Amino acid sequence: MREFETFPLCAFFKFVSKAVKEGDCKLVRDALRRYGGNTPLIAFPMGELATRERFRCVRDGSWATYGYVPGLNPTAAGQVSIYELIDDHDVREDLKLRGVM
Repeated sequence: MREFETFPLCAFFKFVSKAVKEGDCKLVRDALRRYGGNTPLIAFPMGELATRERFRCVRDGSWATYGYVPGLNPTAAGQVSIYELIDDHDVREDLKLRGVM
């Protein structure tokens, strides 16, 4: 348990919002492109409008995205399975560049 006590609380920033209209996805992409901090940023929109953004956010600079495990329910609308994410060539390559995969 001692390891948990010393884990840095600000290992990354997470910025997630629900896309209600098409422009909402662009706002998150713009935030990713403009982010200049040293702490890794995980950012993506949620919702049915944002399904493709789960793939695109990694290409736009998000350090990760979230997918559900098949057989279990998605935790948010528009979420894709982890297998769909891993099968996407661009997502795989971007995550490798960041040392996540």
